Amino acid sequence: MAITNPTPSQPLANSRHVFYNIRQVVKSMTTIKISEKGQITLPATVRRRLRLEPRSRVSVEVRDDQIILRPVKPIRELKGIFHAYAGRRAVSWESERRHMEKAVAEEVESE
Repeated sequence: MAITNPTPSQPLANSRHVFYNIRQVVKSMTTIKISEKGQITLPATVRRRLRLEPRSRVSVEVRDDQIILRPVKPIRELKGIFHAYAGRRAVSWESERRHMEKAVAEEVESE
């Protein structure tokens, strides 16, 4: 649902939806403290929502004045992601190198 800013002469037609969306944003925001050691504790609701178990890993990104935490999937969850490629013919490193050298030579020739 898009939230639009009404003009001063135009009343807000879906005001309850706007307030609902604002409540949802405020409801999802939580303030936490940083310990003396620089540690934080994620609230249980956040851990459950993101399926974070004890010893789970998260990536930390600093963007401008924000800290962004993202769950990192364990390697065992990645099992089978290359299944679609399993039926393809294997290529040797020598064959791949010859192919790349030929492609680079053709590109240099065309310049």
